[in-house]
Amino acid sequence: MNVMAVTREFLQKNPDTVERVIKAYIEAVGVMNHDKEATLKVLAKYFKRSDPNFLDETYSLVTKFTEKTPRVDTRNVATVLEFEPVKGVDPETLTPKVIDNSVVDKLTKEGFIEKVFAKVGR
Repeated sequence: MNVMAVTREFLQKNPDTVERVIKAYIEAVGVMNHDKEATLKVLAKYFKRSDPNFLDETYSLVTKFTEKTPRVDTRNVATVLEFEPVKGVDPETLTPKVIDNSVVDKLTKEGFIEKVFAKVGR
């Protein structure tokens, strides 16, 4: 479950910044899926572990469960809210009040995500 969060005000005032961050994230996921050696080096650095079995298993899990299209799923947010309720936020009515996938939807419609994964797959 990966979630990037900004305030609605920030999104309205800085749509290009939000889009660039999401694009960078998508490109990083693309590299992660198609450049195992580079990804293993990053995992080793940040986990401070060099055990090949641990790194291979971690790589398998990360690539299996990291979505190519980083759309926020209401179920994930609702689960978080079960543990950390937020005053005035009803887990049953998250969209569009709390969750806004408009930037990801725009990038999907424009073919950005498809291009990234086609490019890195070569």
